[in-house]
Amino acid sequence: MINKISFIILFLIVFISGYSQNEKTGIGTVNPQQALHVAGTSTSVDIGTTGVKLVNPTIRVEGLNSTNNTAHLAADGASSLKRVYANQSGDLLLINGTLEQPNIAQQFGDAIPTNELIGTGGGTFQNTVLKSQTFTLTQESVVYFSASFAALLRETVPGSPVTINDGRAKLYGAYYQFSAAPAGVSTTATFGNNKQTYANVSTGVAGDFFLSPRAELVLPAGTYTVNLYGELFSSAAGNRFRVQFAGTTTAENFLINASPTKY
Repeated sequence: MINKISFIILFLIVFISGYSQNEKTGIGTVNPQQALHVAGTSTSVDIGTTGVKLVNPTIRVEGLNSTNNTAHLAADGASSLKRVYANQSGDLLLINGTLEQPNIAQQFGDAIPTNELIGTGGGTFQNTVLKSQTFTLTQESVVYFSASFAALLRETVPGSPVTINDGRAKLYGAYYQFSAAPAGVSTTATFGNNKQTYANVSTGVAGDFFLSPRAELVLPAGTYTVNLYGELFSSAAGNRFRVQFAGTTTAENFLINASPTKY
């Protein structure tokens, strides 16, 4: 009799253990297909003016709401949206935006100071810094650099700017270069190079032409200083000219944005 009772107890333990290991929880369904299965007809409502919709049925975790989680800032308002992250233990958490990079620079209008570069005719490239920006990345990110500004080309005869009419090609442009960066990132390489040529005679077109240097780089965490350069090349003493960068228009922009490579 004791052996029979022991067998029954052992059988129940094995049965319950096996059932627990394969147990699935269903909400709105009696036939759950996963460990947790939420079923029901889907409906959606707008979340404020964010352009994002809340799809029901959904799951609510009180520990992630604005009352219990400081990742929701007061400035975010009633339509606050945050990404949910999982740490190495599988715990769900929110971040307050320190992981996600903000817009580093977003300037429009008269965004770039006027700077005139006068060619010497020495047969080499000449350059000048138009704008500098220092920023810090908290993690590896894809960083997008963009600028747009005018360039006014004129001849230097003799020492004063006049409209170009000699018919000779003039080479000018813009690019970016780091003057400070973490170890392993070059401070001598240029990127986003945007070069153009211009020639004019007495019946040609004179005026402002736009440069738009752009680049997208994957950069490690650290602090950077990036410089935006204007440049020109005059090949001979008789072909001297000058370029006024960002001087005669306010239709300029200077943008640097970053997005983490991992979330």
